[in-house]
Amino acid sequence: MIILAADVGGTKSNLGLFEPAGGGTSGAAGLTMTFERGYPTHDFPQGLDVMLRRFLQDAGRSASDVAAACVGIAGPVDDGVCVAEWLPWHRVDEKEVSAGVGVRGTRLINDMFATAWGVTALKPEQLVTLNQGEQKAGRNIAVIAAGTGLGETALIFDDGKYHALASEGGHTDWAPRNRAQLELFKFLLDRSDRVNNEHVICGRGLVNVYTYFKSLETGNPPAELPDSDRDAGRIAQEAAADPNSAAGKTMELFVSAYGSRAGNLAMQVMATGGVYVGGGIAPKNLPRMLDGNFMRHFVDKGPLFRPILEKIPVHVVLEQKTALIGAAQYAAAHL
Repeated sequence: MIILAADVGGTKSNLGLFEPAGGGTSGAAGLTMTFERGYPTHDFPQGLDVMLRRFLQDAGRSASDVAAACVGIAGPVDDGVCVAEWLPWHRVDEKEVSAGVGVRGTRLINDMFATAWGVTALKPEQLVTLNQGEQKAGRNIAVIAAGTGLGETALIFDDGKYHALASEGGHTDWAPRNRAQLELFKFLLDRSDRVNNEHVICGRGLVNVYTYFKSLETGNPPAELPDSDRDAGRIAQEAAADPNSAAGKTMELFVSAYGSRAGNLAMQVMATGGVYVGGGIAPKNLPRMLDGNFMRHFVDKGPLFRPILEKIPVHVVLEQKTALIGAAQYAAAHL
């Protein structure tokens, strides 16, 4: 049995072939990844099915070899259809992809939905623990991931198994928690129709916060917000070199907002089974994640809920292929 899985992002796509465990690279629980390859997403403007066919060709396989296929995609999926402006395709329909690649029943799911499936297969060495908490089996799990955007989802335990939830929580409204954040909120609102969580808690949000602190230094605020996250890495490096700089203040506020949002998500789904922090930003800034700022704001929900949140295990996900692993898990479960 061969499973085709893909994690399709706005910039890069990772694809893999999985088989029942027994050789190859360790991947999903009960599955082994036997072949993988990455492609620039925008190299395939003709369609997602063209990318999948190219991958099978590179793997020396044909569609008839594949028992099931699943694609995690960076965008909302409704009734098997994804519309996302940052992808090279205006519209992706799983039925059209299935017909185009020749694998019957190919499934299209949101990338965070795939990530949720993937965390169930992670091993201890693929995680860094922020809060040990009390490990409890059969409890709800929350997943939050700041990278290019902010993804949120959850695994709800019911009837003896986990069920992943589709979510676009990263696009919900961002609320300031103190006076400093209130001033940032005003700065963002003056330059946007509304302020959502991605204005603060993602790569582009990191640049927005830095722009705000730099404007306080120079007294010359810009008329518009930056439209790119390409400076996020430089800001993190500058913050590590000088914690008192605008970059240092940026990272402190960013991590506190990230921790607070993760705590909100944990409360919304009562994630006493654990919270997994994925995406690209947290693993690249582990010292910041481990200095206590994230967890202070995670548990800061008042005297009634603090004891509950303090017992929740919180982990940073180091494995950057979690969504790919999760897509394979999903395909295997829905054969």
